[in-house]
Parts: sequence; structure tokens; C-alpha cells
Amino acid sequence: MDDSRAVTERLLDAGATEVAPPTVTPWQSLNARLDAPAGLHLTVFQELRTPEERAALDGFGTDG
Repeated sequence: MDDSRAVTERLLDAGATEVAPPTVTPWQSLNARLDAPAGLHLTVFQELRTPEERAALDGFGTDG
């Protein structure tokens, strides 16, 4: 899925607890943090820029 908000809602509906809601980071990703049963901590992550946009940025290139 490419929708962090929808995935976050599905996890909450399934019993996870929200630690931090979906938030746009300075790097233009959308991150949410949740606690799930069995002591699991989850991060839901979605890139908001295309691969081409990210590759053009300093430090985000894909070349070795």
C-alpha cells in the first residue's frame, strides 16, 4: 500500500496504539509510529517524493 494514513487506521482498528500520528518529515516522507501487541513497535513509512525527485537531491542518490 502507498497510503500511510490508511495503513495506520487499519492497524489502529486491529488493536495497535498510536504513538505518533502520520507526520510529514523534513525529508518528505510520511511516518507514523504505533505500538502493537507482543511489545512490537511499528513504523509506517511512505515516501512522498518520486524516486526521480529523491535521486536529484544531495545525499539521496542511488549510485554506489
